[in-house]
Amino acid sequence: MRIPCGTILAAALCSGMTLCAMNHNLPWAWSNPPRCSTPQTPLFAFFNRENADFMFRNGGGRIEVWCQAAVRTGSGLSWTLHHNQIVKPFRSGTAEALPGNLFRIDIGTADLKPGFYDIRVRLEGLGYDKIALLHNPETGKAELEPPVGVCTFGWNPDSMPLVDEAAYRPADFESFWAKAMEEYRTATLDLKVEDAPRVYTREEIDRYNIEGACLPPNFDPDGVKHDAVVSYKVSFAGPDGDRVYAWVARPQKEGSYPALIVYPGAGTGGRPRPLDHARHGYVAMDIQVHGHDVECDDSITYPWYNAPEETYSPRISSVKDLVWYNLYRRALRAVDAVAALPCVDAGRIAVCGGSQGGRLSIVVAALDPRIKAAVPCIVNSPNMPHLYWTSRCNARARWWGNAPVADPPAEMTDGTESYGHFTLAATPELRALAYLDPMNFAPFAKCPAYFNGGLVDPVSPAYSTYAAYLRWGGGKKTFVAVPNHGHDWWAAFDRAAYRWLEKILDKQSK
Repeated sequence: MRIPCGTILAAALCSGMTLCAMNHNLPWAWSNPPRCSTPQTPLFAFFNRENADFMFRNGGGRIEVWCQAAVRTGSGLSWTLHHNQIVKPFRSGTAEALPGNLFRIDIGTADLKPGFYDIRVRLEGLGYDKIALLHNPETGKAELEPPVGVCTFGWNPDSMPLVDEAAYRPADFESFWAKAMEEYRTATLDLKVEDAPRVYTREEIDRYNIEGACLPPNFDPDGVKHDAVVSYKVSFAGPDGDRVYAWVARPQKEGSYPALIVYPGAGTGGRPRPLDHARHGYVAMDIQVHGHDVECDDSITYPWYNAPEETYSPRISSVKDLVWYNLYRRALRAVDAVAALPCVDAGRIAVCGGSQGGRLSIVVAALDPRIKAAVPCIVNSPNMPHLYWTSRCNARARWWGNAPVADPPAEMTDGTESYGHFTLAATPELRALAYLDPMNFAPFAKCPAYFNGGLVDPVSPAYSTYAAYLRWGGGKKTFVAVPNHGHDWWAAFDRAAYRWLEKILDKQSK
């Protein structure tokens, strides 16, 4: 099932940091800078008159994309066509110029293979290469931005090529993770309340959103079910002998409520209290998956995660050497912790998160049958063979800064000849990553899921997030494609996701 983005989109928040739908990811103040959802800028608006979500499925031999520039134009607009996230184009052209700074781009689809494609545009004939577009409030000066833009669309994406499932997923994948959890669960959970419960009123939740959760004060007034919530810190025994910390928030009114585990995006810092989830009627748990206090700073670094490459000594060759091994296990044990809370209806547990949190939502839903619904947003790192193929086409050794070397950088290519031939180099490091790829977990999920993805997202590319959706093994599944937006948070998506969750979990109580 697909939901056209035009039915749910509203103004988007932007930041250079990771902002994630259904995930209070940032423990600091709300902000709304002038740039909307990098890498896109306010300079260009792209639209299609028949298809708001830019996910095209057959229907004619051409795609018509309209582009309106927000500045005076010169001689016209040129465009190039690329495989998603590939730098080198395989086609180019000039858009039809119309009055009102409006341009029409005509893309023939006869030779397009199923997948995702980027249209990159540039204003021509302005007489200079850069224009003053954005005002930087920190410096008080205008920033110079090149007159370029990008739009991504899907062409028959349900048939896009994926690496062979049997060949890519390790033969002992299921037994490996079953043993990993069995070892962990031999230890007592030892769930503890770490501080005195605190009551937050409606006004205090609004203030906390602005000051401590990087959210608008009340972005879903129709979904609020409780005017007051209670929040406190908990901890439980971790897989490495340390404690795992989390914030809990629940409605103040006594009762039995569904649970929502909120997994964080990448980063080792503190966590915000999930107060907004609680006033929507959930016992919400926001977990610090690295085993640090929820009020810690972000000074701790890990090899292969956010530490410099020179810390890779000795070379990591086993999945158990990777930070994600115990990170996954902490995320999984959080289900035991939330189910043990006296106010939780253990038959109605859901998971959500964005970026890394979206990855963890898939992992936990796949490995724990108690999860009845999942909201994996802008999921980071599914489809690793395609991620590395993209990097090789772009003559880069890694698909992100601290990842292992896949192959020596080659000459940049447009990917046309090799598209669909996705493999990972048979190094010990890359073999270990196959145990962590969310795409390898997704088929084992048994619950419904409500995905999203920003189509111009360079951190979680469209072909990556959609691969996890295609492989999802649960029941009803939805993918909300968000064109012209990147690694971002959208209030309108959260509102729709709350309504979806309510319907799914209500069925579990009947």
